[in-house]
Amino acid sequence: MIYFCNILDKVTNPIIFAIAVLECVLAMVSIVIMAGFKSRIKKLNCKELKRSSLVKRKGKGKIEKTIELESNHDWEEFDQFLEDYQRKGCWYSAFSLIIQIFTLLGILGTVAGLYLAMSNGQDMYMGVELALSTTIFGILFAVIYKVVDILIVSVFINYIEDGINRYEKIYKVDSANAS
Repeated sequence: MIYFCNILDKVTNPIIFAIAVLECVLAMVSIVIMAGFKSRIKKLNCKELKRSSLVKRKGKGKIEKTIELESNHDWEEFDQFLEDYQRKGCWYSAFSLIIQIFTLLGILGTVAGLYLAMSNGQDMYMGVELALSTTIFGILFAVIYKVVDILIVSVFINYIEDGINRYEKIYKVDSANAS
């Protein structure tokens, strides 16, 4: 077990830093992709419903006025948007899920460091150093990337999801008028 903890002592912090670099790349890719989706859904939602009045004569001088709603919306374009959003959204999902790994690696390093400190009297400081450094780096990167995650959700994801909901409401209006 001491051999395993010595290996963890050598690789835990480098692994945390390597994952932090990967997470930074995933964050940047996610931001670029979500910014593209935000502009696409904004364009899709800028198309308005047209209201047209129809006047029909109903015999003996009676007139019936009806208002029809016509949509400029391109449903194939919206379907393509949804398909792309689901396919490319995996970048953000990977970014969001990897955040949890930092905390787990920090805890793993803490346990391994404490085990080294308790089992090997003369290397006690080395074990405590491993425990503290992995805890600090794991929590630090988890907090930093969680803040980035919250910003991505508040700036991009909420806007995109709201735009999808608005577009789907228009689809219900179009569907009701078609029938």
